[in-house]
Amino acid sequence: PAFVAGIVLTFGLVIGTNAAMFGLVRRLMLAPPPGVQDADHVVRVATTFTVSDGSVFTMETTSYSAFRDLTALDRAFDAVAAVSTDSVTTGDGADLTEVPAVKASGQYFTALGVKPAAGRLFGPLDDALPNGNDVVVLGHAFWQRRFAGELGAVGQQLVVDGQRLTIIGVTPRGFNGTELAPADLFIPLTTSMRSRAAGWWSDPRIRMVSILAHLRKGVGATEAEALALQTLRETLPGDGTDRLTAVPLESVMPGRASRSTPQARIALWLTGVSVVVLLIATANVGTLLLLRAAKRRREAAVRLSLGARLLHLARQSVVESLLLSLVGCALGLALAHGIGTVIRATLLPNVAATTEFIESKVLAVSVAVACATGLLASLGPIAQLTSRNLSLELRAGGGY
Repeated sequence: PAFVAGIVLTFGLVIGTNAAMFGLVRRLMLAPPPGVQDADHVVRVATTFTVSDGSVFTMETTSYSAFRDLTALDRAFDAVAAVSTDSVTTGDGADLTEVPAVKASGQYFTALGVKPAAGRLFGPLDDALPNGNDVVVLGHAFWQRRFAGELGAVGQQLVVDGQRLTIIGVTPRGFNGTELAPADLFIPLTTSMRSRAAGWWSDPRIRMVSILAHLRKGVGATEAEALALQTLRETLPGDGTDRLTAVPLESVMPGRASRSTPQARIALWLTGVSVVVLLIATANVGTLLLLRAAKRRREAAVRLSLGARLLHLARQSVVESLLLSLVGCALGLALAHGIGTVIRATLLPNVAATTEFIESKVLAVSVAVACATGLLASLGPIAQLTSRNLSLELRAGGGY
């Protein structure tokens, strides 16, 4: 029992750690943003300028007037949204709390294909210039935390940055927009901009929004980039020393980003660490199984002398190793959520937690890793079987 418990615990900790790391890597690099539909066709719009000295720089934020021009480019895009992320305050007096918020134009939820979990989501009529409607949409986690998930929260008022806004809906579980950071509130952009000086929406020098767009079916990214460049050349003429030379479209799928991010570097680091830990654990378990096989050498010799085939003993070794690794896998999956929470809180505090940490792909990879680890760990005992001398092994047992 102690031998089995030691190996199962080793397998459990290692596979649980690997499952947790793969879940984080998938969240950072491979999976589409939670709740976003048709993410393959959702892009971020950037602007690239060339300076008179030949240097080039790319900006991820642009002016609201550029966003309005792209909204009219229906040959390339089905929906275009202007987005700004910031912190806002909720409540008043002693209950004042700062929470992360997404401030977005009316087609934001349409561009991302999001459906409400309760109530409705704001649209273009709620985001009309110059002031917008007094409405707010709650993030699912905030709804659970502040209102205990009560449907009666829809229709209530919430004080946001001193404004009384009516709660009209709740986003689906896990949805935080296209970014990795959590979002508690979603506010119409024009509603959130009331405190700014008039004319912010028409001055091309005020670069305050990012732009998301949903590509029209049948339109490739290259074609859409050319159309967007043609449209924005007049809106963003530059300041005399630089000129707009490209409008790159970048996928919201994290692993397809053209520019390296801190999260991507952490994901690669986690991948390397998980492989090293897995190899070390496999070697340790293989050593333990090899020592166990050495203690059972007389048993193996007796079986072989009585007519057992080497294949039978090898199969027994593989089955025992696989059973131990799969039981360890079950233990590891039970531990993975807690391990992943610790890793995320330590290395990625600004990444939103996910409630469905062990999803089907993580489960499949974990089982595959367990099987591969079990097979590798059984190679030592199998190699030992093939090098046995029956007469020496039987004499070593005594009494012959």
